Amino acid sequence: MSEILGNLKPQAVFHYFEQMTKIPRESGNEAAISEYLVNFAKEHNLDYVQEPCKNVIITKPATPGYEDAPRVILQGHMDMVCVKDDELDFNFETEVNEILNKIEKSDKFIKSNKTEIAS
Repeated sequence: MSEILGNLKPQAVFHYFEQMTKIPRESGNEAAISEYLVNFAKEHNLDYVQEPCKNVIITKPATPGYEDAPRVILQGHMDMVCVKDDELDFNFETEVNEILNKIEKSDKFIKSNKTEIAS
C-alpha cells in the first residue's frame, strides 16, 4: 500500500480503496469496477448479483449467533465524477497510476494533486 494510505485506519478498508483507485471508472465507464466487485465476491465466497447495467449486489450471511439481528446494508457508487484542473493532461477513461502516485491526505479528505477522486 502507498505510504500515505498505509498509515490510515482501518488498514483493510484503505487497502481495498487503493486497489479501486487503480481502476478507471468515470461515469458511464463502470464495467471494470463492476468486474472487480464480482471477483471480490467470488474470492471471499460471497453471494452476488451483477445486473445488466453493471450494478453489483453482494450479500454475506450473518455471523453465527447474530442471525436475528437487524441487517446492515451498505450502498455506494461505483463510478467517480472526474474533475481536474484545466492544465492537467490526464485521461480519466484510461489512466490511473499518475493519480495514485499523487494522492495526498489533508484534513479529513483524501484527494489527488489537481484532481478530485475521493472525499
